[in-house]
Amino acid sequence: MDTYKSLLALTVTILFTLGTPVSKNTVEPNVALHTMTNLTVGQEEMVNHSLTLFDDAGLRLPGIDFVGHTDNTACNGKDGIAIRHPQRTEVRLCSEETNLWQKRILIHEMAHAWDHHTLHQDERDELMATRSTIDGWRDGEWHERGAEHTAEIITWGIIDQPLNITTIEENSCQELRAGYLTLTGSHPTQGHTSCS
Repeated sequence: MDTYKSLLALTVTILFTLGTPVSKNTVEPNVALHTMTNLTVGQEEMVNHSLTLFDDAGLRLPGIDFVGHTDNTACNGKDGIAIRHPQRTEVRLCSEETNLWQKRILIHEMAHAWDHHTLHQDERDELMATRSTIDGWRDGEWHERGAEHTAEIITWGIIDQPLNITTIEENSCQELRAGYLTLTGSHPTQGHTSCS
């Protein structure tokens, strides 16, 4: 009977392992999925809440190192920036504020991490084919880049507060929903979305 239970447990383990999706992005062994360095208590709460929003939307993030800075020098004069690395992303927060604008910046930068480590080129091509104001993925003016459209669309789709997207064109509710569906295969998770 003990042998039967052992074989059953082994079979369940193998089936569970085979059924687990394999990500092309692995986290280095013994490294926490997400780390936080030099963040205020408010920033840590904002990061944890934003991680929950991605989780609720079913958007799997790579390992992210969240790093706080006291001025915007480390963010090239901005309030936040995402630095892509092969297996992880560093998200720098260069303002200690935790208002809606900073939350939006944080989610936008996290969406860059999601894009870089999750989207395949054919998914990027599909979004570019459906939006006439995109010139390239990371080429052209900021508002013409597919990567920025993606970050804005994801932010709009998962944030849990009313948010108008005015930084990119093609920002009607219909266009933003269509973009979100193209990128994720699902509808926005929040009912607080608004449009211009």
